[in-house]
Amino acid sequence: MREPREKVEVFRNYYLISFQTLVNFADESEEKGRARSPASIFSSTPSSAGCYILVFKNGAVTFSPSGNGHISRVRDRIRRLPDPSILSGDWVCYALIDDIIDSFEPYMQAVERESESIEDQVFIARVDDVRSLIPRAENLRKKITYLIRALSGKVDVLNGFVKRCQAKDKPLFPEGDLIMYLGDVQDHLVTTMSSLSHFDEIVGRSQSNCLAQISANNLRLSLSINEVLSKVTVLATIFVPLHMVTGLFGMNVTVPGQDVPGLAWFFGIVGCFIAFIVVCCTIATRYKLL
Repeated sequence: MREPREKVEVFRNYYLISFQTLVNFADESEEKGRARSPASIFSSTPSSAGCYILVFKNGAVTFSPSGNGHISRVRDRIRRLPDPSILSGDWVCYALIDDIIDSFEPYMQAVERESESIEDQVFIARVDDVRSLIPRAENLRKKITYLIRALSGKVDVLNGFVKRCQAKDKPLFPEGDLIMYLGDVQDHLVTTMSSLSHFDEIVGRSQSNCLAQISANNLRLSLSINEVLSKVTVLATIFVPLHMVTGLFGMNVTVPGQDVPGLAWFFGIVGCFIAFIVVCCTIATRYKLL
């Protein structure tokens, strides 16, 4: 049975550690035979798989249904040991845990670079570019949340593991230097969690700044539109009465001055219109309506 929960269980002659690993980083790196860049590693959300470690006094047995690259890296580390006498099942367990925690480092670097990129672009990007930053920030926050959730269970497992190692009535657990090594892994894990929380705050602040900048731009645009519409309304108020007068003259009625030769009446009426427009525009300008 596959246990999805991360935990430590103690039996008579061995103990079992259940961990969740990042299979994307492990598998693809092993298949290609080279390290991947942080940007390419973080191009898609990583997935996890169970890794189960049975630790005996003189050895360790691992089970990973999806496969992972931690085993081969621990083997290489064992070959480079300067003092083979420290090798034991507990040391192999420590090395596996340490390698699993280290596998999160490329994702940490990718998160750091992406969060800094978003933070820098918020204040220098154009309005159209700011809109495109919001999906980037949202996607990054989802990945950060995934990593925090993947690491939070390991914090509890390591805390319980170290406490059981320090208990005197548990001779099955490692002692001495291995406890110190586990404490180092524990500090590394806590530091990683703190960094992820810090990056999440940066991305959240950048996302808020993007939304605030878009809101400010929309407000400025709305004010500009309202100002233009108010001026158009004033002009319409001035010209509508003139249009009504010319409409009355166009009816089948007697027009003033139609029997008088010359253009005096025409220019007189046009002059009245112009005078009316000038007076209305002056009043509107005085009261800051135009």
